[in-house]
Amino acid sequence: MDAGKDLVLTDYVFSIQGGGYDPSNDPDSIGRRFLKTLDALSQVDRIFSDWVLTDHVKLELVNLAAVRSRFGAFVERNVETDDDGEPDPAQGYRLTAFNSPVGGPRTIALVVRAGRGTADTFELSFGGRLQGVDPALINYPLFKASLLAIVANWRCAWATAIGFKLKLRHVPIGPVIRVETDFVHRLTWIAYLPANGAPGHDLPPGLIIEPTPEGGFLMIAADERPDPSNAAQMKRADFLTTIMEKRASPRR
Repeated sequence: MDAGKDLVLTDYVFSIQGGGYDPSNDPDSIGRRFLKTLDALSQVDRIFSDWVLTDHVKLELVNLAAVRSRFGAFVERNVETDDDGEPDPAQGYRLTAFNSPVGGPRTIALVVRAGRGTADTFELSFGGRLQGVDPALINYPLFKASLLAIVANWRCAWATAIGFKLKLRHVPIGPVIRVETDFVHRLTWIAYLPANGAPGHDLPPGLIIEPTPEGGFLMIAADERPDPSNAAQMKRADFLTTIMEKRASPRR
């Protein structure tokens, strides 16, 4: 991809998102799967290393090695809270890990919310809206392997590798400026569904379908870096967006 297309591509914020439901969730099982996910990602690429965790109660960063041996207790401490700030296990637990305590275009963050009485959700984000993302990270092998590493460790009803572009409009109103959304594009690059989740639609030409080790399948708009200037590729990406928007609220 040339420099001009790189510039267009980095208008997008990229992440891998997904969700599902697991009635066996408890702090220990959530912790085990979170650690297995971090370890699996570390096997994908060296950028997934030196994990630092956010302790949401103490509002501080903690090196993974410092809490690995008692991770269930760390999960239990990071329980969601109710409107009064009291622990509320029914809302689940929130875990956040970064590959660097300092944000930048090569920063990776994994955020998981999981519990027994609520849907599990996860997001693996690359770079950020303010700092942008290193174009070298937006590559098909990295995103595919990362998505599969997460799906292997969580009961996912859906998962997507996506780019999200948000264009804002600044409207002067007297002495102030109101910021409005002018344009939003959700670029669904890779989509995962479990074995029983076939879309039941005519598939657009060129869409790649691949089985996954646990019996699900991937739908792939392009087995290369996404190109927003490629109309055929974006047609496939828009098809995946439409399909996956209906799956993003997992049920029991």
